[in-house]
Amino acid sequence: MARIYIFIFCTIGFFQNVSAQTDRLSNLIRANELYETGQLNKCISICKTCLESSNSAAEKYKPAQSYQLGMQAGYHFSQHFSAHLGLIYSAREYNIHYAFANWDIHVNEKLKYLDIPLSFRYSPLSMRKCRPYIEAGVFGGYIIRSENDFKRVWTSTGETSTSVNVNSRTRRNLFAYGVQGGVGVSYKTNQGHFFLSGNYSYSMQNITKISTRYNIKNYIYNYYYLDDDIRLNSIAISIGYTLYLNYKVLNK
Repeated sequence: MARIYIFIFCTIGFFQNVSAQTDRLSNLIRANELYETGQLNKCISICKTCLESSNSAAEKYKPAQSYQLGMQAGYHFSQHFSAHLGLIYSAREYNIHYAFANWDIHVNEKLKYLDIPLSFRYSPLSMRKCRPYIEAGVFGGYIIRSENDFKRVWTSTGETSTSVNVNSRTRRNLFAYGVQGGVGVSYKTNQGHFFLSGNYSYSMQNITKISTRYNIKNYIYNYYYLDDDIRLNSIAISIGYTLYLNYKVLNK
């Protein structure tokens, strides 16, 4: 059987779970307290009446269209066990909607990552044409680009204000890491394998750089916005093709 091989794939379904660990209202209250005590001179004071009348429970995160593509190299230890190391480009996007006082506010963020996954795979039926498998491993990622779009609408008049393509990379932890696992099936052809897989990735890193949370005074004032603590988890359904680099028959 083949010992070393590469496979190229693209994702046909990429579903994100945006997990917020803090709420915006609590962060705004804290920003206001720091300003009033003189600890945060870069922040702008926010009306206490507005804070008290706002409903943080109305804040909603919604995943948007995302995708990924890449390649991985694999090595067979035996007929059933193999290891895989890859390089993946992924584009992730989500939207936030919340109300503050009489403003209806929408925020969009687009992030571009380079990910390096390392996984180990077990295939119980490795000698058949159709081969199911399970895999598990870890991943590390690096943000290469990140941007926000902001929009606010005054509900009584329809007055609208926007800010687009705002660099958010300086407010992000550039490195991410986590664990992943999944299942799949491959189909043997003369030259390689076609495969279909489903994987879940659980991030263990908050994407928000906490030290810069209160450094965006214009957006605190204009959009009542502060970064929550956020983790990006995902489910990816991918298709691809495996190409063998060398071939060696292993004894059973």
